[in-house]
Formats: sequence, C-alpha cells, structure tokens
Amino acid sequence: MFYRIALSSGLGLVLTALAISYNSDHSELAGADVPEMADENNRLSQSLDTADSKQSQENQKALLADLKQARAVVRKMHGYEARFIRQIRKDDELRDPEEIHLKLRHQPMSVYLRWETTGKEVLYVQGQNDDKLLVKLDEGLLSFAGTLALQPDEKKAMRDSRYPITKIGLLKLVERMLQENKGLELEKTTCKIHDELVDDMECVCYTIEFSGPEVHPEYSKTVLHICEDSKLPVCIASYGWNDRKPGELVERYEYRDLKPSQNLTDKDFDPANDAYNFE
Repeated sequence: MFYRIALSSGLGLVLTALAISYNSDHSELAGADVPEMADENNRLSQSLDTADSKQSQENQKALLADLKQARAVVRKMHGYEARFIRQIRKDDELRDPEEIHLKLRHQPMSVYLRWETTGKEVLYVQGQNDDKLLVKLDEGLLSFAGTLALQPDEKKAMRDSRYPITKIGLLKLVERMLQENKGLELEKTTCKIHDELVDDMECVCYTIEFSGPEVHPEYSKTVLHICEDSKLPVCIASYGWNDRKPGELVERYEYRDLKPSQNLTDKDFDPANDAYNFE
C-alpha cells in the first residue's frame, strides 16, 4: 500500500475563488480597506501553516509506526546478508561510495565485512577475540601487516568510519531513529511523505527536516526509505548544517539484495574460515 499525502483540494478551491473574486470585482477591491485585506491574508497564511503542521505531525506518527514495525520485523531475523553501500563525510571530505559485502548475526552480535574493490576484510564477534575486531588489509604494502586486532572505538578502527562496528546494522539504525524521534519537538520538525522507487523497490520516503541545530545539532535533514514489501529501511541519507543553514550530505547508507538467513553459524564468523584471509 502506497502512501498518498496531499493538501485538501478544498483549500485549492478557496484560493481559486479568492483570485476570481479579485479579478471580477477589481473596482470594489480597489476601494477596500488595505489593513483589513492584510489581516485576512495573515489569517489565511496562519490557516495554511496550521494545516501543514497538523499534516506533518500525522506524518511523524506514520514514521514512528513504520519504524516500530521495522524493528519487529528485523528482530525476528536470526541474521542476514546484504550489499551494504555507504558514502560518508570524514574530516570535512565527502568520500566516494563504497560497496561492502555484509554478513550480520544478532546473537551473539557478529559482523563480517568485505570491501568489493580493495578486498579489505573486517570481522567482529561480541565476546570473542578479546572483544576486538579483526582487520585484514589487502591494499599494497598494507597487506603485509597481517591481521590487526583493534578495539571497535579506537582511532585506527574508526579511521574510515563514522561509527564503531558495534553500531552497524538495521536493528541499530531503527533503534537509533526511534530514540531520536522520541525527544523531538514536533513543532520544530517537519515530516513529509511521498512514494519513490529505490533499486526497483517500491518505497515510502520520509523527509524529516529540523528547524535549527538546537533541535538536532548534527543533522538538518534526514531522508529515509522504507520498502513496502519487506517493511525494512533500505536507504537513509542525512545532511548537516552550514552556519545554521541546511548543509551537505554527511552520510548515506543503503542495504541492497538483503537476504534474511537462519543459517549463519559460528563458521561464518570464524577467522579460520578458508573463505577468509585472516591470519
């Protein structure tokens, strides 16, 4: 079911009637009291603002409902595989998009990543390897460094990321958005809905805009696509601030060809797996 969000056609009829009245009786309007017309225009503008605000709040309720549904769906998954595509701004530089093969298991939290272009591999299993992530580089001389064991939040581990590996995945994404939206001032946030195709998937697109950094200090706008079929988020893009004005892209994450799996085992997250290059 697609969402169809639009302003009432009755409002359009009112505006049309006002325009016709003005054109057909211009001589009377010319003698009208200007302050009265200004007051009427202000009242009409306030009415429009009120209608927009109510619609935005209804859209926000729909967003929260869809996020809760997505959380329920992803919680039922043992794990999944996907083509994970990300583009991030790091050190004030927007980097090129990266395509990463992702395997994720929820319990215990286990993540395997392989970069398609460089062959870099990352493995993390909660409670194993001293709770460190394992990194195998395959880029020139760096490949001779062997396997590195790093704390998930240390500087080396996050050199090419905005978040530690423990924050990756659909469940973390949905929970973060639910937490953020819980404390938002609705009157200082607008939410719009439209339908859009993403990678040939029919999606509901939510555009959430914040009135200023005091409402959301990190983002000026977030655009979220939720697949109508799977009920899962498939793409999220967030934009920053530039001197209190909406700024450029900060981060974009996509989950493509997502395949829920009940068959991910310890071997899929074992550095000794023959399919991997960890040493």
